Order: sequence, then C-alpha cells, then structure tokens
Amino acid sequence: MKKIPILQITLTAVFVFFCLQGVDARAAARLLEAKQLFPELKSEFNQLRAGDWLLLDLDNTVFREAQMLGSDDWYSYELKRLMSLGRTYQEGVDELRGLSWAIKKKSRVELLEKHLVEKINQLQNRGVAVLGITWRNPSLAAFTQIRLRQLGINFADSHFPGFLALRESGPKPEHQFLFSGNIAFTDGLPKGLGLLHLFKAAIHPPSKIMAIDDRQHHAESMMQALQGLSLTSTVVYYQRSAVLYPFDPAIAEHQLQQFKTNGSIPSDETSRAAICNQMLKTDN
Repeated sequence: MKKIPILQITLTAVFVFFCLQGVDARAAARLLEAKQLFPELKSEFNQLRAGDWLLLDLDNTVFREAQMLGSDDWYSYELKRLMSLGRTYQEGVDELRGLSWAIKKKSRVELLEKHLVEKINQLQNRGVAVLGITWRNPSLAAFTQIRLRQLGINFADSHFPGFLALRESGPKPEHQFLFSGNIAFTDGLPKGLGLLHLFKAAIHPPSKIMAIDDRQHHAESMMQALQGLSLTSTVVYYQRSAVLYPFDPAIAEHQLQQFKTNGSIPSDETSRAAICNQMLKTDN
C-alpha cells in the first residue's frame, strides 16, 4: 500500500485562487438532504467509480459519541456559551481543548449506520478515494484514526494516487490544516476551503466528488466550493443524528458534573432519569 505523505499547511488565499479560474458552465453540483444513507443514497453510492472521491465528515456522520457529553453538539454549545460570556472564538477553543480531550479519551463512539463500514470497503476495493474531512484540530489526528480503526474503518486503505506535499505555513498560523491517513483536519475552518486545498494538491484530481456532512453550514460551504469546479458533484446534508439524538444541554451538564466528580460518564438514559428524579424531589 502506497504511503500518503502528510500535508500540513495553513489555509490562506485558496478561495482567491479558485475564483480566478472562473466557474465552468459545465459544472454540475447538487445539494441533497437525507435522514439515512441506506437505502436513500444507494443510487448515488453506486454511481461512484474508480478515481472518484467520497468525502465523509466524521462526528455525527460516520460515528457519534455514545452520550451527549463530548459530542460535536456539546462542543458547539459550550463554545457558543463561552463566547456569550465574553471569550473570543480562539479563547473558547483554547479553554475547551483540554476538557474535550479528557472526555473523548473516556467516551465511547458508535456508528450512525452499521452498513457504512461495508460500503466504505466496497468503494475502496472499487478504487474510489474514500476520504475523511473533519473540523477537528490536527492534534486529535492519531487518536481519531485509532477510534476509526476500532469501528472497522481505515481511510488509509483507499488505493489511489496521493497528494503533493504542500507547505504554506506562516510564522504564527492561527489555524493548521493536516491531511494524514486520508483524513483532512481543517481545525475549525470552512470545509469548502479544505476541500479546495485537497483538490489543488491532488496529483490526479477526480472527475466526480460526493461529500456528506451533518452540519448545514459545512454542506453549504462544500457546495459553494464545488460549484466553481468543472466536475460532477453531490453534497449531502445528512440529518440522522439530529433526528435520532437531539441535543439536550441539561443531560450533557449532568454528565459533565458526574465526569468532574468521579471521572465517569453516565449514559443519556441514566442522566435523564436522575434529572427527572431530582425534579420530583424538588416538587415534593
């Protein structure tokens, strides 16, 4: 298996580069919504051929935390809360980094759809480049790849030409972009920007790209990027996690207090029951 070089860069002026290329009238990009990958997107998966790209978001798309604490929804909620208290975005990220890391090491993850592993393997054997793309910080790269392998997923098994080793970092970059093990870590930057960097760095760019993400703004960001490329593309706004596991701040807060007190993370059901019991005691 050919080893893919690590691509570590800061994302600067990439959109300008692609805007200067102009929008090709032949480009066909479409945005879909789906609450299930299977069987809703069976036709789209079957149309992928050798050399095409499938970009999969990780959190709440490939897998989810087994409870609300530590989830992508929890992180976004806490970051917004800190910013409402006067922190800057970067201050909030810095403040959450250690806690989020400690929680993730203690937490379990589970697949959103059990058939995804089989489909990824089928596509990789077909020659499709199955890539991960995540908002996570590059410092979580090794840990993320271990978690994926525990679920039976190895993006590095995609057999396709690799990427140029670009390095465009400033002396004090605010954001880092890491491409390692066929996963792009965008470090909080728009995923459309990360997608364009991958496309620019590819030795043999694809003729078709399919991207799936559970966040509407990420899906729209990638859609905007793909509209400027002369290739067939599909972006899927994937809503399974939001439908089945709507975020409840009260449950996440109860789990956080338990984690800080004794280092354990109760299940959503246990925390929900504890909150209800406390409410009943208060009413009495």
